[in-house]
This record gives sequence, structure tokens and C-alpha cells, in this order.
Amino acid sequence: MLLVKSKCIMFVLMSALLFISQDVQGGTSQKILFSLSGKGNRDTNSFRLSDRKVRMVAKTWGGSQGTFSSIELKSEDGKRLTGNDLNIMTRNAEEGYGETVVRGIERGDYYIHVISGVNWTVVVYKIN
Repeated sequence: MLLVKSKCIMFVLMSALLFISQDVQGGTSQKILFSLSGKGNRDTNSFRLSDRKVRMVAKTWGGSQGTFSSIELKSEDGKRLTGNDLNIMTRNAEEGYGETVVRGIERGDYYIHVISGVNWTVVVYKIN
């Protein structure tokens, strides 16, 4: 039973990632720099960025009543970034979706800070 649930969860996560990677604006090819799925509050491990701006896309699901999720790209050095955090609100059991462009990125280490009570997937894309 546990193995079946694990496979089902993995299928849902991979489907969400595929959905997000196909839903990038403009139909232009964009390289995925970082992606992560999870549930609940979390700070990701650090990852390196060297691009001046990136697109951050997120999807949330799994709530039964309304949900609120906040997803933010943060610098390990506390550098200020320009762009909106993703604040995704849902009603009932619907899926949530959001995207933003973050600018002012200097070469360095970054992480994603997530506050959420539901399942989420975040993908960071390089913008050409």
C-alpha cells in the first residue's frame, strides 16, 4: 500500500513539473536552472545563479478548503532582488498557479523560501 502511494505521489509531482515546464510564456525555449517539489514550509538547499534575471513559476495543489502559499527567491548574502514574490491563493480544492520575473540577480548563491500548507512545485528558468 505504501509503495502504491509513493508511486502515485511521484507521478503527481512529475506531472506538475511537466505541466509547468510546458506552460512558459511565449513558446520560447527556456533552460530550467532549478526545480523542487514539496509540501509545507521549507527553505531549499542553496543553488548558484549567474543570470541577471530569471522567471520563477509555481503550482500548488492538495487543499480542501482555500489555501495561501508564499514563494520567494532569496540571496544567501541578503542582496535585495527586484520582482514580486509569488503569493498564490486558492478557494476550495482548486490548483493554484503563479509566475514572476526576478531581476537584479548578481552571481552568487540563492535559495527558495516557501510558506505553504499544501503540495507545491517551483521551477526557476533562465531568461534569454
